[in-house]
Amino acid sequence: MGRTADPTAALRHRRIYYGDCISVMDELPRGQFAMMFADPPYNLSGKGLSLLGSKTGGDYHKMNEKWDEMPAGDYGKFTDAWVGKACGLLTGTGAAYVCCTFHNVATVIASLR
Repeated sequence: MGRTADPTAALRHRRIYYGDCISVMDELPRGQFAMMFADPPYNLSGKGLSLLGSKTGGDYHKMNEKWDEMPAGDYGKFTDAWVGKACGLLTGTGAAYVCCTFHNVATVIASLR
């Protein structure tokens, strides 16, 4: 007779960490994760971007928070730091999925390379 798996058993091993992503990743074991999903800041706040009345999806409402506002050089350093830490956590065949916009995709790609 087959074994019935306890569907909650796997959930006991998963955790949600709250904090600065770079500091939290320092606590995690390197080379142990099969997948990374990241939705980093896009660095769009305070840029005066306005797409009201857009014909391709309606009004665009931008984030306007201090944590999403960095000079370009600082944003690049931040991206290099979190990408480096995150990729170090992946197994040799691990996959990285990163949410981007056309505003930050070049920075993310450069860091991933």
